[in-house]
Amino acid sequence: MARSASARQRARRYAKKSGVYATNAGDVAAGGSGNSRDGVLAAAAVFAEKARANAAKFSTRIPAATFVKAVDEQQALVMTAGNEAPNAAPFEFRERHPLWGDRKHWYAQPLRAYMSNAARNAATQSKAADAYGDAETKQLAKEFGYTH
Repeated sequence: MARSASARQRARRYAKKSGVYATNAGDVAAGGSGNSRDGVLAAAAVFAEKARANAAKFSTRIPAATFVKAVDEQQALVMTAGNEAPNAAPFEFRERHPLWGDRKHWYAQPLRAYMSNAARNAATQSKAADAYGDAETKQLAKEFGYTH
């Protein structure tokens, strides 16, 4: 039995989003060396920690699948592995999803934006800035021959 055009479009849209936002760590095409500065990684780790704490309120899989990925010297990503927590993208973006893989019936997911809320939290931003500053100060002191 052939699927309708709208069902195919919904399935394609869902697959595209899940491939972008819920991916394996090795699948990130960033074009960088993957060697982030310690300060960048420290700040990203603060956001990842808060995202895990937010997700732990409603999920057991999402916190375990959330991690920091180094992209280049000035960039790191906080990601959730979709193969370990396939419900992460529907929760974060309030996407519709097929229940138990039945792509004929799509259901709305309640919004539980664990990662966006972590990024918007003022206390987390301040803690991340402090972590970045501390790590960057130590790294610069080391690079220029000072002891810290």
